[in-house]
Parts: sequence; C-alpha cells; structure tokens
Amino acid sequence: DDKAIFATGLSRGGFFCHRLAAEMPNDFAAIASIGGPLPDSVKFYHRADNRISVLQVHGTADEVVKYDGKANAYASAPATYTYWLTHNGLAGQKESKKVLNANKKDSTSVTVQEISDKGITVSLVTVENGGHTWPGSAPFNIGYPLGNTTADIDINEMMWSFFSKNRT
Repeated sequence: DDKAIFATGLSRGGFFCHRLAAEMPNDFAAIASIGGPLPDSVKFYHRADNRISVLQVHGTADEVVKYDGKANAYASAPATYTYWLTHNGLAGQKESKKVLNANKKDSTSVTVQEISDKGITVSLVTVENGGHTWPGSAPFNIGYPLGNTTADIDINEMMWSFFSKNRT
C-alpha cells in the first residue's frame, strides 16, 4: 500500500525522520521520532507545502538529546510540535491532552498532546523524567547513562495506532 509508508527512528534516526517528512512528504504518510526533535537544518531548508502526520516522543530528562533543544542544532520537543502544527495548518485548533501513569514504580509519567484534522495528526508525547530510551522497552543502560525508560506506554503500540489512523 503506497499510501501507508511510515518512518520511525530513535535519536539520529528520529532527526532523519523529520528530514524525510520535510523532503519527501509525498512518499510517507506519517513519521514517528523518538528522542530526535526537528533539526535546525531541516527547518531552514524545508520548502515543501505538503502536509504530513508527525508523532514526536521525548523524555524531559534526556541528557543525550535535550528536551529543551540545543542552540544552533535542534529545536525543543515542544517547538518541534508547534512547527509541525503550523506547517500542517493545525495551529490554534482544539487540542486533546491526556496524562498516563499506569506504572507508578518507574518514576515517569506520560503526557500526550494531539491535534488532528482532515486525516493529518500532530502529536507530542512527553515522558516526564524519561531518558534517551524507547518507551515500553526493557531498560538498556549498558555503560552509558541513558536515563529512565517509561513503562507507562508501549511506543510500538502507540506508533501503530498513530500510523493506522494517518494513512493518507
């Protein structure tokens, strides 16, 4: 189904997903970036007008790729969300917001913000106290302090749900 091609990635793979969304929006129905917000270069060179659904996931305690962004490198996770809302003509529309904290033992919680209209959705999943990890996976801090992995969501299931409703 050429209307259902998606891209996802963690960290640099997430940065690359934003590039695919900006440069090849006709080839992808949606992207999901985990721990990789919008790179400054992608924002600077993005000229395509095509709309594309974007799921941005980021931990607030990520020490590898900062949730609050890095000057002259990449936007914050909230600024990435705002950028794609504006690009897709969704800014100012009614936003849904929910907080999830199914696992009280993992010291994290998750906030999902989302605006959807005419087959396009932009979502920001903020993992409070989350690190540079894949939500819902087993913690894998192997010699490098990646931070907390939330058990409040399974990002694989969340991505599939997001992709399934954003097939354009």
